[in-house]
Amino acid sequence: MKGIYSILVFVLSLACTGGVWGQACTYTMSLYSQLSSGQIDSESATLAGDLTSVTFNLNFTGTGASYPADMMVYLYAPNGDCIVWGGWNINPTGGCTDVGTGFQNSWPDNWSTTVNGFYTYTLNTNANGLDGSGTWSVTIQNAWTGSAVATYDLDIVFNGICEGDCFDPNACNFVPDAELINNELCIYPIDLYPDGLLDCDGNCYLDIDGDGICDALEVPGCQEPWACNYNPQATDPPLPTNPCSYPESSEIDCDGNSLLPQFLSQPQDATVSCNGIPVAPGVSAQPAPAAVAYYSLFPESCYDVMEDVEFSFTETIYPGSCPGNYTIDRNWIITDCNGFQNAILQTITVVDNLPPVVISNLTPDTIDCNDPVMFLPLQAEEVCGGGWSVVGEPSFVFLSGSCEGESVQKKYTTITDECGNVTEVEQVLLIEDNDPPYWLEDLPQEQIFTDNIEGEVFDPPVADDVCSNFEVNMSSSYNEGPCPLSVVLTRTFVAVDQCGNTSAPFVQTITEETDLEASISATTPVSCHNGEDGMAEVNYSGGVAPYTVDWNGYDPEALPAGDYTVEVLDANLCSVEMDFLITEPAPFTLNLTATSP
Repeated sequence: MKGIYSILVFVLSLACTGGVWGQACTYTMSLYSQLSSGQIDSESATLAGDLTSVTFNLNFTGTGASYPADMMVYLYAPNGDCIVWGGWNINPTGGCTDVGTGFQNSWPDNWSTTVNGFYTYTLNTNANGLDGSGTWSVTIQNAWTGSAVATYDLDIVFNGICEGDCFDPNACNFVPDAELINNELCIYPIDLYPDGLLDCDGNCYLDIDGDGICDALEVPGCQEPWACNYNPQATDPPLPTNPCSYPESSEIDCDGNSLLPQFLSQPQDATVSCNGIPVAPGVSAQPAPAAVAYYSLFPESCYDVMEDVEFSFTETIYPGSCPGNYTIDRNWIITDCNGFQNAILQTITVVDNLPPVVISNLTPDTIDCNDPVMFLPLQAEEVCGGGWSVVGEPSFVFLSGSCEGESVQKKYTTITDECGNVTEVEQVLLIEDNDPPYWLEDLPQEQIFTDNIEGEVFDPPVADDVCSNFEVNMSSSYNEGPCPLSVVLTRTFVAVDQCGNTSAPFVQTITEETDLEASISATTPVSCHNGEDGMAEVNYSGGVAPYTVDWNGYDPEALPAGDYTVEVLDANLCSVEMDFLITEPAPFTLNLTATSP
């Protein structure tokens, strides 16, 4: 079910004209209500008169099938009579006279509609005996069981009744010329001043001394708020037998509470190291709450403008058994704005429990295996004062490293201060082998040419290392040479020590000889034209034996005249080609001359 939202607007509209009790007047009561099925809303006013009729002016807004005629109205008069009318299908309650309820007996027919808008109707009440002076009230109800929320913006105009005036001479609001008497509106002194001592104007009925305080309320007593027997009810000075009294001391209030400022965080006695001495101010404080409260009773108080507390202390130092041991006495004093002071003694025992601090760089130092082993001199300082010294002789520890040329050497030194605090100092040297093996200066040739690459022995390079043993590794590779069957042997030597340091590579290149040289050493021409007794001879050297001479199928000792090419090849097929010419004599010519005998 939807909740109800109800807004009550009470508007008083009064129109009275000259006359007496029975003369006509009107009063308008307004309601603004949002009601769902069965819900009610009420309003009332203090009025007087005889009700003759009631006019309903309704601005209606409904939802669903809600009608203006769903509205049921109860009207209650001061004389105890009441009437009810309107509504749809919810029966009235309370015993009021039914002057027309239900959908067939109440509002005009044009109210039975779902149209939102303005509706008006006047109900004649002359016959219902509704009159009197007092509270008149109205209750409206959404009296349709199937209704959703409907809005009733309603003005009810009562004809024949209005507010009227008080006509009792004893009342504070007495109206001598009241035309419509409504003594329900009368206001009396007892209503305004329940103690019964004052009249309508607030003046005492009895005030002999004229001080504005009624005689029945006069109270003698101390009127100074800072006095211990202050009586806030006192209206007159105290009697001589009971004068004002005050605190016994300037440092306490009437209840004996101290007015001296208070330590909020009381400085505690402490035992600390020399580097943990608390600095001032190590306390917090406040004015005594009793002082603030007591002096607030005076016309002026410094606490109203200054609640801060000033701190101060004096300090005395007493030496101990050694430079770092001593005692500090601090006498703390707090002062508030009124000059009140409080004090407390704080004792701080300082103990030198801190050993000397080494200021030398103790980061492990790294040196080369070929460097001299030397530890840096120690430097230290005493935190709490005094000197320091070395205890006994240092000790040394040697730790082997991951390889022959590496190790860790440690030096342990014990130092102490004058209070007996000891520090064990470790110094570390990391000895590393970062030196690779190196080749001795007498190195073999890097470029070698040979005609016996398989059989000849070639010298390797010789290495050395300053820190550890090493081994020389050789890798070989063969590559094609310039001739079809020639090769180039590349030998790469690398020396590696036990710590993994690697020398620069030494590369040796061995190449088979390819310097084959050949030439035509001699040629012999053909002796007769068209003969075949020409000859040629070849000289050769270099390369790799054995050699082959290719005459392209010709016999070098029986050559006819012509151009020839000869090729000389060695064992690796290195070759040299040569062109040569074999000549012959001109053809033999015989010229015969015939002669006659």
